[in-house]
Amino acid sequence: MVKGGTPQIILDNLFAEGKIKPMIVVLPNGRAIKDDRATGNIMAPDKVQGFATFERDLLDDLIPFIEKTYPTFTDRENRAIAGLSMGGGQSLNFGLGNLDKFAWVGGFSSAPNTKMPEVLVPNPKKPRKN
Repeated sequence: MVKGGTPQIILDNLFAEGKIKPMIVVLPNGRAIKDDRATGNIMAPDKVQGFATFERDLLDDLIPFIEKTYPTFTDRENRAIAGLSMGGGQSLNFGLGNLDKFAWVGGFSSAPNTKMPEVLVPNPKKPRKN
């Protein structure tokens, strides 16, 4: 994302134009496996499982670390999750599955790693209410 997508430039430009507020943006590698290099069969079951396993790393380790280390707003209204491709599927899975933690959820060209709609959002009125 950082090499090809240049989010730092996009965000800097949006901030300079007054289109966004100051924010902390974290771009983690969303694969929670010992060797997370993109080698061999990247769709092998253990490598694919690493994308789902990252949810606990995100919620239990990464977010608390950021909140402890940086001056952040810690309520859900000031937290978003978004991603592209595999990260888009993760964002939908993690964000919609944890509406108590994320008020803003975005999946862009999400890979087909998204849970089935009836599993992901069993009560469609809840996300609309939140």
